[in-house]
Amino acid sequence: MHKEATVELKKETSANLAIPARFQKAKEISVASGEVFVASGSYRQQLREQTHADAVDMNLFGLLTVCADHHVLLLNWRIVSDRADDSAGEDFRKFTQTYDGAGGKAVAELIRHLPPNPNSPESYPELQKLLQPTPSK
Repeated sequence: MHKEATVELKKETSANLAIPARFQKAKEISVASGEVFVASGSYRQQLREQTHADAVDMNLFGLLTVCADHHVLLLNWRIVSDRADDSAGEDFRKFTQTYDGAGGKAVAELIRHLPPNPNSPESYPELQKLLQPTPSK
């Protein structure tokens, strides 16, 4: 892994965000992310040694980078589907066949607690009126 391939993003918090009780005790972990599905125990170990990350992910990097570039707060909730080892492909297939959606339900709870978005037209009644279609006569 080339040294320029590593980006450490600053952790930011929002004072306006009320974290639901179920998330308050969730363990924070570091994640190595890129554009590859890690399916090798030796490669996972190499990533661990180079990055000290607790887990690997193949989708998070792009999303985090865009949010950081645009100064958008991102909360990330991940469900571990496999161990990123030589059985990862099969373990991931099994996971997708048996997963009960508990992570989605947890995220829905978090969304219900999000503060209003000041950049959204719905947060400004006058902008919302302007965006409403005009009734036909």
